[in-house]
Amino acid sequence: MPHFVPNLAIGSEASNTFWLVSWEDLGEITANGEFERLDDNEAERAMFVVRPDRDEVEQFLSRLARHSWLPSLGCDVEPSSLQELLERGEIVAVREARENALDPSQRSLHEQRKVTRILAPVLRSVPIVAARKCILVPGIDLHRIPNRDGYHVVNHAEAKTLLRALADKTGMNAESRAAIGQAITLLSPDWRPPRPPQGLVLLREVPRVAASAPPQEVVTPSQMRALMQKNQEVNLEVVVLGLDGKPLPDIYFTIEAPDDETHEGGLGSSGKTHIASNKKGTASVTLSWNKPDDAN
Repeated sequence: MPHFVPNLAIGSEASNTFWLVSWEDLGEITANGEFERLDDNEAERAMFVVRPDRDEVEQFLSRLARHSWLPSLGCDVEPSSLQELLERGEIVAVREARENALDPSQRSLHEQRKVTRILAPVLRSVPIVAARKCILVPGIDLHRIPNRDGYHVVNHAEAKTLLRALADKTGMNAESRAAIGQAITLLSPDWRPPRPPQGLVLLREVPRVAASAPPQEVVTPSQMRALMQKNQEVNLEVVVLGLDGKPLPDIYFTIEAPDDETHEGGLGSSGKTHIASNKKGTASVTLSWNKPDDAN
C-alpha cells in the first residue's frame, strides 16, 4: 500500500485496487507519474463492488480530519459518507498509473518503485547482512529516506551478490525471487556526486557499537601507575596521499619523536605509519623517495 496519509484502500485485487486520499495530497502523489487520478464516477462504481466496513471508514475519516485543514468534515461515519466526500471534492481516488500511459523515464521509475514495494517486507523479515538492516530504494528517493546518515550505500557489485544470496535463501517464494531478479537488473551503476544514481540503490545500516561497563575490579597502586603511564602515551600517524587522493607507496620516512627517539622506515603500499611516544611535544617528520642512508 502506498504511504499516503491519510489513505483508504478499496478493491480486493492488486489490479483492481485504488486508494482514497485527501485532495490536498493529490499534487504530490501524482507528480512523478507513479499514480493517476480516477474519474469520480469510476471510483463510485468501484466502491459499490467492494465497500469498506464501518471501522475502516471511521479510522480513515479520523485521520483525514487530523490531516486536513478543514475544521469539520460534516458527515456521518458511514461507508455511504465516502460518496458524499467524493462529490464535495474533499477526497479523491488514485490508482497506480498504467504503464502504457507513462513516458520511458516515468515507466522506469514506476518499475523501480513497484519492485521496492514487493521487496520491502522481504528485506525486513529476511536480513541479508547479520544484525544490520538493509533497504532498497530508487536513487531519486535517496534524500527522502528517514535517518539517511544511518545507512551506507552498498556498491553495485556487492549489492548484486547480496541480492543473489537473498534469492537463494530457503523458503523464498517465486514472486519474491522474480522481484529480486528484476531488482538486480535495475540496480544503479556506481556513481559519484554530483551525478545522481541511475536506478535502484541498496542501503546498509551503519553498525552500532554498544558500550558496556566493565566489571568492577580492585586495582593495585602499581597497576594504577602502569595504567596512567599507558594513558599518557601519545600517537602520531603519518599518511601520504597523491593528488588523486590515493596512498603513495614506497615513501621512506625519518621521525624525530618528542621523547628524542628516532624512527625510520618505509610507508609501504598503504602510504601510512604511526608511532607512539611517552612524551607530548612536537615531532619532526622527513619524507624521501630514497632510504635515509642512501646518497642523494
